[in-house]
Amino acid sequence: MKINDSISLNQDLYINASRTLANPSSYGTEDKNSAYSININPQLSTRAVNTYENEIKNTNQAMAANQTTTNAMEKQSEILNNIKEKLQKSTELTNSEDKQNLLKDIQTKLKDLDDIAKNTTFNSQNLLQNSKTDSSASQATSYQVGLGKGQVVEIPSLQSNTQGLNLTTLVNQDPTNFGVEDAQNFLTNVNDAIKKVDDNITDFKQTQEKLEDTRKDLLSKRETTINTTNLFADYSKDSTSFSKQNIFSLAGSIGISQANLNQDMVSKLLK
Repeated sequence: MKINDSISLNQDLYINASRTLANPSSYGTEDKNSAYSININPQLSTRAVNTYENEIKNTNQAMAANQTTTNAMEKQSEILNNIKEKLQKSTELTNSEDKQNLLKDIQTKLKDLDDIAKNTTFNSQNLLQNSKTDSSASQATSYQVGLGKGQVVEIPSLQSNTQGLNLTTLVNQDPTNFGVEDAQNFLTNVNDAIKKVDDNITDFKQTQEKLEDTRKDLLSKRETTINTTNLFADYSKDSTSFSKQNIFSLAGSIGISQANLNQDMVSKLLK
């Protein structure tokens, strides 16, 4: 899509309509702005409306991808906070079997976190990692959400899995060698992971708010364009009808005047 061309088309739509209203005295002539020729180019108005609809569609897709990513990371944040609580509890346990069982539970939770990363997709594209079988960072995706060149939103590259969150050591920890010092060290890693995920969630929520504002603006502009097109189409129709009525009225007046003149002449001849 040529953005500048789309903007020009929409501006031309308004310029054409404004020029018509500014020259009402030309109605009934062959001038391009006359009542007989005034018309909003259907292709021009359709392309202007279609441009807005295309950007609205792009914005909706960006919002859906953004919200899908946010929801997934919120679930991951819940898991990480649960793991944090379990690690804190493990530092208080004295029974080695209890510690082992707790660590196994933690590692199961970490698997759940990775499953979310593997299965979070939008339009067949993974959002939290590169693919279901590739745990490297996902590919960034850009969406054109406005008519300007700079109005692009990007769903950034993410690696929101145990590898990207620096939790692989915890995943691979041997339960039989899991002690208090290990739990304390892992707590630091988990806290860092929670901060990273929560910071990403905050960024995505801010982006979602901006997208919602953009969508409202595009919907408003599309509605204005449609209403303006309809307004001037009706105005053209009414003006044309009014001009024709004036002509018929004038023709009728001339006919009556001519008839009266002929009657006067006959009266004079009979005297």
